[in-house]
Amino acid sequence: MATCNCEAEYRESFTASVECVWFRCLLAELGVGQSFATTIFTQSQSALEVAMNLVFHARTKHIEVHYHYVRERFSIGEISLAYVATQDNIEDLFTKALPREKFEAFREALGLLSFVD
Repeated sequence: MATCNCEAEYRESFTASVECVWFRCLLAELGVGQSFATTIFTQSQSALEVAMNLVFHARTKHIEVHYHYVRERFSIGEISLAYVATQDNIEDLFTKALPREKFEAFREALGLLSFVD
């Protein structure tokens, strides 16, 4: 169980990193390699700082070691990390009740069509 938002977002970055590396390996085996880093978006600037700063911090000592896989993959250039502001986080379409305007904007950003017109 995560003790703070930073840790929770960092754990999510770990899960996304594992999946990205797996897909990159699969694509390489299929002959469609990727020469640039796969970008993982996070809405926590703290988690972004933990992943990008390769120096150990006393405040992050409680984060389990295997989650630092994110740092390893970032440092070798397999993934990159980027911040997405909460108000621009399209995944909210799937996880939260949204006002109609925001719902429609996110739906359009994903290229989804309206069910009824």
